[in-house]
Amino acid sequence: MGLVNVGVDGTCSAGEMLKAVARSSAPNGRELASRLMPPQRRPTLQWRDFDHLGAEREIAERLVRSGEGLSILLDGPPGTGKTEFAMLLARRVGAHAVFAGEADESGGEPHRFERTGNFMLLRAMMRNDARRIVVQDEADDILLMSAGHDRGNASKIWLNNLVEGSERPTIYILNRQDMLQESLIRRMDLAIEFPLPNRAARERIVRRHGRRNGVRLGKSDVNRLAAIPAAPAIVGKALSGARRADGENRVGDAILIGEGLATAIIGRVPPPARLPQAYDPSLALADCDLALMADQLVQAPDAGWSLLLSGPSGTGKSAYARHLAERLGIELIEKRGSDLLGMYCGQTEANIAAAFREAAHAKGMLLIDEADDFLFDRREAQHGWERSMVSEMLRQMEALQAPFVATTNLAEQLDPATQRRFTLRAAFTALDPGRAACLFRCWFGADLPVDETLYGQTPGDFAVVVRRAELLGVSDPRHLVTWLREESVARDGGRCAIGFAA
Repeated sequence: MGLVNVGVDGTCSAGEMLKAVARSSAPNGRELASRLMPPQRRPTLQWRDFDHLGAEREIAERLVRSGEGLSILLDGPPGTGKTEFAMLLARRVGAHAVFAGEADESGGEPHRFERTGNFMLLRAMMRNDARRIVVQDEADDILLMSAGHDRGNASKIWLNNLVEGSERPTIYILNRQDMLQESLIRRMDLAIEFPLPNRAARERIVRRHGRRNGVRLGKSDVNRLAAIPAAPAIVGKALSGARRADGENRVGDAILIGEGLATAIIGRVPPPARLPQAYDPSLALADCDLALMADQLVQAPDAGWSLLLSGPSGTGKSAYARHLAERLGIELIEKRGSDLLGMYCGQTEANIAAAFREAAHAKGMLLIDEADDFLFDRREAQHGWERSMVSEMLRQMEALQAPFVATTNLAEQLDPATQRRFTLRAAFTALDPGRAACLFRCWFGADLPVDETLYGQTPGDFAVVVRRAELLGVSDPRHLVTWLREESVARDGGRCAIGFAA
């Protein structure tokens, strides 16, 4: 426990904690304990902000309320509210969460020996104290067999006994439970995975942080901040940073800070929060009625369906997926190759499984863009891990608990087994002249010149030209038509069809 230091020559001296006990004039054990324990922190989240945890949240409360010796593991990405949940859980049962080993006795950074000693000491002190619960944050410091430079004498048996030896409820918090030894996980009484809160919970959190930081947020501001695919702590940092910056546009500052932090975490700019106002599913062209399909899926009683959207680049596949999520009133969880591909054997498969699990937890819709990277024909695979990756995707699609949409430009290269895995399919093509003329009017607020006809355009062409026209201040319809045709030619690799479309 670090109470006594033993030198190499066998001499003993009092540790810093023991000196603090000796200097204390506390008349009884409880007062002494209160002086030696870290000060209590106030949570910034509320119990209902963890509704997305489902029944596991209520089980955790009942276990802690029992007062028996048990261990609860909370794991998930940083900032998802694990520490806040531990504080709220303790409050729910009329206790305080005491965090072990956050600093050494002089306030500096503790090493593993100090953290372990402080944890064991606090647990011993609170053996009969129902008012406090020990929480070990960043528990990988003491539970991981391979962590740090001082693990040479780590004992697996000792760690197992440490977890099992609780006489009161104990909470362990870490960011990746897959790094723990299986024997340690088996000794936990409950393990709760913390995904990102769903959209409704994030909107509540945004409003609360806005009020706390004096930032007035309209409905669109709340939507924009809640759409940032990052943990609640990021939103709190963004709004507090906007308050401290004290600029003229605090909302804009908060959005820039939040999106910047999210970009640093996920490695790319977050996708747009909402569809453009000009979006209309009837103005995209596919081999089925896209508006009718959306209506039918909204009414569908089962959420475990999958949809393959195929077709050339820019034909509106990803936009239609976002439209479906908005119609269903659920969050769109978008994943790309950079989110799922891993450098180690088995890591990609684990990331794929985690993506489907995240969508199920959030009751959202999973969108995998360019899914041919993960569903290509296994007969063409050159390595075992390639076949394993495709097989994992197919297994996840067999057991869907949330809507899944995949997009591809190369449907003909997909594994044949995917055809029976997808519940629905829609093949997108370039626009016909009528839809192209309607999109021209929607995007540019002007009619297509009467002597002009657009062939082979895609909604993506219009999006590119709109940005260019806004940037350069161009509004002449004929100039816009020229740019649209150039985009079509560039997309086709410089090849241009001869003659007229039927």
